[in-house]
Amino acid sequence: TKGKLIKLSDFKGKPTVIIFWNTWNILAADAFNIAGSMIKKQEYNFFNLVLINSQENKKNIIRFINDNFYSHVPVLLDENGAVSDLYRARHLPTAYFIDKNGVLSDVEIGLLEEKEIVDKIAEFAN
Repeated sequence: TKGKLIKLSDFKGKPTVIIFWNTWNILAADAFNIAGSMIKKQEYNFFNLVLINSQENKKNIIRFINDNFYSHVPVLLDENGAVSDLYRARHLPTAYFIDKNGVLSDVEIGLLEEKEIVDKIAEFAN
């Protein structure tokens, strides 16, 4: 929801993929588009998919989302980069795979296709 502080513990109980992205990096924008199309699919409700925009102006993000028809995609904002620094997300896109107990299981730097995300999170779903 708008203006709400989100914590990783809010997602405990289901595996979670956190993807750090931005609009001006083509691969990171592609990662957003892939995740956005995945969020529409009911078959992926066995895990959480969290998108965090790293250090961009809110107006630019809204324009990008609307231009790409992804208004259904919730995006968390890391406007000052504090969360990106905490996760050490230096190269975007970066995906963090967290098991249902909240334990970081893997980190992937670079663009992942839908199948790669699903296959990797399936390893931690049980």
